Amino acid sequence: MTLKRFLEKGQKGYDLTRATHRVFLSEDEESLANHIKALDSCFHGLDREKCRILAFDYAKANNINTPPNWTKDGMAGLDWFSGFMQRNKLSIRKPEATSLARQTAFNKVTVATFFDKLSDIMSRFKFAPQDIYNLDETGITTVQVSGKVVSTTGKKQVGSTSSRERGELITMCCAISASGSHIPPFYIFLRVFMKQDFMNGCAPGAKGVADRTGYMNTELFAYEYLPFFISNVRCSKDKPVLLVLDNHCSHVSLQAINVCRNSGIHLLTLPPHTSHKLQPLDRCVFGNGDGNGRLDEI
Repeated sequence: MTLKRFLEKGQKGYDLTRATHRVFLSEDEESLANHIKALDSCFHGLDREKCRILAFDYAKANNINTPPNWTKDGMAGLDWFSGFMQRNKLSIRKPEATSLARQTAFNKVTVATFFDKLSDIMSRFKFAPQDIYNLDETGITTVQVSGKVVSTTGKKQVGSTSSRERGELITMCCAISASGSHIPPFYIFLRVFMKQDFMNGCAPGAKGVADRTGYMNTELFAYEYLPFFISNVRCSKDKPVLLVLDNHCSHVSLQAINVCRNSGIHLLTLPPHTSHKLQPLDRCVFGNGDGNGRLDEI
């Protein structure tokens, strides 16, 4: 019997021998793992070396016998760390830079206030699922990201034909209802003048505008996008809709509020710096579900 088959069968004798050579008891190791997970949830995750140092300090503080190489290096061994990661379902991940404002904004009080307002407006107007919309902008590129292809081993450069080597970033504004339906996308091109050629191949009913900045601003949202939204949703004061969106300055301007008030659109903004958790489009549609609010291709 090979060692691999012996391990796969999970022999009790081997399991008992392995357990006797563990540095920490199961409850001690679980406590250490929970502490590392708690630090990660607070945006203060530890890297590989700091975790090993923490394990050695934890053993030393609790008078737990450790292998000689732990004392020599001042940290836990790599073999122990690898097993510790597997036993506690941990992995090495690359963190995203997160501002202090975003860390502190998502809390129980803020989220509860938002859902209280949502509950209040739903009880007053009794919106149906098809009358509740979520709106957000994202960035897309004009050049699609190529997938992997079969090529010769050892070849230094592998190419794929595309319209251009580097694409340009375009802002796309989308609105999706709670029933699953959506209105056509709205594009903002980084141009001074709009040309109809920019819309070749776009979804039916989509609209595009040109702007020097290439981003959504007060004038575009109030006088270009909202009329486009109203014409597709066909809302009015007698048939109001609920629009949930972030509190970007272009979304909550006086001009936008006046247009919404005259058209039967009730605005509900998400709390600041919480879109990575509360924005449905960020969580479920844009990107790969990681909440980064950006698409890699059209």
